[in-house]
Amino acid sequence: MASKTNRRGVGPLPPSFAVPGGIPTVSLDVPITAAFLLLFVIGGAFHFTMHEKNGKRGHKFHLSAVVFDFCLVRVITCAMRIVWAFSPDNNGIIVAALIFENAG
Repeated sequence: MASKTNRRGVGPLPPSFAVPGGIPTVSLDVPITAAFLLLFVIGGAFHFTMHEKNGKRGHKFHLSAVVFDFCLVRVITCAMRIVWAFSPDNNGIIVAALIFENAG
């Protein structure tokens, strides 16, 4: 019985099921994802700054830290989706993008 391999013969196999969000394209997904990337960077910076200011005043508002963590994971997810759009044949990038997509 022959084993399944991708074109290069190494690395993980491409997904054989529907991918949430579909396979990204450069013309459609990159501008939209870049806009969300910018929004999550701004949101993460804002919540980190608020968490630090409140910490110096002695207020423990942990929700800002949680939202910062969420924004950080979303920034990584958006960046991985943009990278995936530019190299759709690299299965390692696809796996990493799907892991971060499902992480948060």
